[in-house]
Amino acid sequence: MRSLALSLRSCLRLNQTVFDLLNYSDGAVVISEGIVDEHLLILQTGTVVISKDGTEVARISEKGTFIGKISAILGEKRNCTVTASGECDILKLDQTIDELIAENPRLVKKLLQELPTRLAAATDTLVQSQHSLITFREQG
Repeated sequence: MRSLALSLRSCLRLNQTVFDLLNYSDGAVVISEGIVDEHLLILQTGTVVISKDGTEVARISEKGTFIGKISAILGEKRNCTVTASGECDILKLDQTIDELIAENPRLVKKLLQELPTRLAAATDTLVQSQHSLITFREQG
């Protein structure tokens, strides 16, 4: 499915970091699972749905949330699909993670601060799922 993004090519700048402001309509695919893409995205407005193998795993609506962190940092294929839930605006960084580290350490610091928060949330979800499974087995 092709994304319905419209690049406004606003070329927003923060230090030497250049962004494209993208607008996605409801249901548009922002990131496709399995593709190679090292761009880091930052949610500005709206909500996105994160799904893995067709299963929703998260909804994100917090302005400033980084999207596509794993691929941007590791240079690997996208491991989830991200879809717009309603209209949303997203900044796409036009730099690699290496360029970003060199030219905008404040932004990288924000990214690094977000990673453990997301990891903790994922860990909590996993633990809750394991507890639910144990309870189900004990009752069954």
